[in-house]
Amino acid sequence: MMACNEPFFCHALEFACVGSDTEHRLTKPWHLRTNGQVERVSRIIKDAAVERFDYESHDQLRQHLAGFVAAYNFDLPP
Repeated sequence: MMACNEPFFCHALEFACVGSDTEHRLTKPWHLRTNGQVERVSRIIKDAAVERFDYESHDQLRQHLAGFVAAYNFDLPP
C-alpha cells in the first residue's frame, strides 16, 4: 500500500479490507450483543460446515467455507 507516495504498512486484515472495498469496523470489547452475534455465526459455520465434512486440504475447506458464507449472506433478512 502507498500513502502520500511512501510505503504504508498495515495489518493483513486492513489490507484485505482495502482491496475488497470493505469497511473494517471495530466494536466495544465485551459488548454482549455483538459478541453474541459473532459467537452465533461462528457456531453456525462450525456446526454446518466444518464439523460435518472431512477435508483433504486447506484449499478444499476454504472453497467450501466461501460457498457456505455466500449462501448464508444471501439468505439474511433485509
